[in-house]
Amino acid sequence: MVRETLGITAYATGDFGLAVREFRTFRRISGRNDQIALLVDSERGIQRPDRALETGRAVDRSTLSREVQVALAIALSGARLDLGQIALALSELEIPQLDPDRAFSYSPDLFRAYAEVLTELGRTGEASTWLERAERAEEVLELKSDDVVVIVEIGDEGDEDEDEGGEGVGGDGDGGGGDVGVDGGVEGDAVSGGEGGGSAEAKRGKSDVSVGGWNQTDRASRQDLGTSQHGDGNGGDVSDADGALRAARRGDNLLGGASVAGTPLFGVDAVFADLDGVVYAGARAIPDAVESLRKVAVRMPVGYITNNASRSDSTVAAHLRELGLDVAPEHVVTSPQAAMRLLAEHVAAPARVLVVGGEGIVTELERLGYVVVRSATEQPDAVVQGFAPEVGWRDLAEAAFALRCDEASGRPGIPWIVTNMDWTIPVAGGIAPGNGTLVSAVHTAAERMPLVAGKPETPIFVEACSRFGVRTPLMIGDRLDTDILGAHRAGLVSALVLTGIDGAKQVLSADAASRPRYILGTLAELHEAYPLTTVAADATVTVGRARVRVEGRRVVIINSGQNKLDLLRAGCRAIWNSSVGIHSMDVPEELYR
Repeated sequence: MVRETLGITAYATGDFGLAVREFRTFRRISGRNDQIALLVDSERGIQRPDRALETGRAVDRSTLSREVQVALAIALSGARLDLGQIALALSELEIPQLDPDRAFSYSPDLFRAYAEVLTELGRTGEASTWLERAERAEEVLELKSDDVVVIVEIGDEGDEDEDEGGEGVGGDGDGGGGDVGVDGGVEGDAVSGGEGGGSAEAKRGKSDVSVGGWNQTDRASRQDLGTSQHGDGNGGDVSDADGALRAARRGDNLLGGASVAGTPLFGVDAVFADLDGVVYAGARAIPDAVESLRKVAVRMPVGYITNNASRSDSTVAAHLRELGLDVAPEHVVTSPQAAMRLLAEHVAAPARVLVVGGEGIVTELERLGYVVVRSATEQPDAVVQGFAPEVGWRDLAEAAFALRCDEASGRPGIPWIVTNMDWTIPVAGGIAPGNGTLVSAVHTAAERMPLVAGKPETPIFVEACSRFGVRTPLMIGDRLDTDILGAHRAGLVSALVLTGIDGAKQVLSADAASRPRYILGTLAELHEAYPLTTVAADATVTVGRARVRVEGRRVVIINSGQNKLDLLRAGCRAIWNSSVGIHSMDVPEELYR
């Protein structure tokens, strides 16, 4: 306790060197990480942001309290800012606690930190919205200081819910009572939660306050249908059950014109689409993809981002034109192009580069003046590896030979850059092994790890944003572990479309870093109003007419609704909101079949 107290005192007085020493000693003696956020921030204070990141990211965050998780995220974001990594600074803050519609004691600080980074990115409109949320959170938290009240936004006065059976946000008497608007209106017993005995949060004594209750004029100027500005996996997350009905009356879901409010396209300045599993599978187009992307291209730039390194941008563009899209080579961003960024940081042209892969890599290397070789005997200065159907055992062996360090002479290993680590790839015949499996074979033989250029790493997103000159693109993909995780790391909005690799099972079990804001059945839904997600006081999640709640370790479908996709969205949010891991849950097969 003495060491902890000394560390806190040193931190408060600005003696960060002493704070680091005391916090490290406290951790070593106690085995606890209670002050990990202050330790990370103290490392920043002595101008060691790299050490701050290393220290903070080595901690298992699942062992920390929510308050410490938030404080650590803010400290790590600050370290990213110190290093000029602004997009990554934003992604550090996109944690489950960044909920625009609920406020805990830590929410104002988290909202303000998020607004600060958005400002650094030039997204001043979004920054203003988050600052407004921070102020609203503080106001409501001051009004409700008993730390036990659960508050959920209700609809406008006189605007009745027209859902079947009169079901609204917690209004069915099954434990969803006690709804409170942030402007002070109260219905029922906010502490007990109505006949159902209140929510689990209330019983545990947590403060959970809705901050989504700005008036409808403010909401309309913000996003109209409430498409949320953070990656919580179900955009449009507003505790307002009849908001969708009001929006439909206003005609906000009509196609055409400049406004796309309420759709996944609202607030973005470009669309980045993965190819395999999103636009096409093998040679054939995926239903709705081409027509939908053509509509998008009328309003904003569309970039095609692929980890597939087997073809050049010209070849990909020609394929897309055959499918009916108006695409030039410069609209295609490939993982070999991102790999060139990494390669240039290590060796300059005309260095010799051993290629494991096909046309996509060779084309980019020759454009930049590198010499392409295929054997370790040609003494390459680097190895670049990517997928191609013709890659065989001998290609992998040559890479391993070139990458093995000469231990006798002490010569360091040459750079090894891989385009991507996709373990599988969708083709016309089904799911086939991807580049990750081939890289793994070389890794096993060479006993080395590569640098990765493609998704989910950030170089390919940096390349795309730089090329198109955009700040707030929407990334659409079919894989959580590459497209969605990569978008999250780069600070981009993401949408998972269920036409490729990952389906309902995978998205239900997605971890916090791999949860898309939008879940789409096909790309046609880019142009449709995205349904609101509402969370009642008893933790019941409603999307459309689908209603799901987690009770202990059971996922309960209260109402399947009329749309399987809405049921999946509701199930995702209910499971993601729960403190219980999905692998410990009893999940009804109806959610994922």
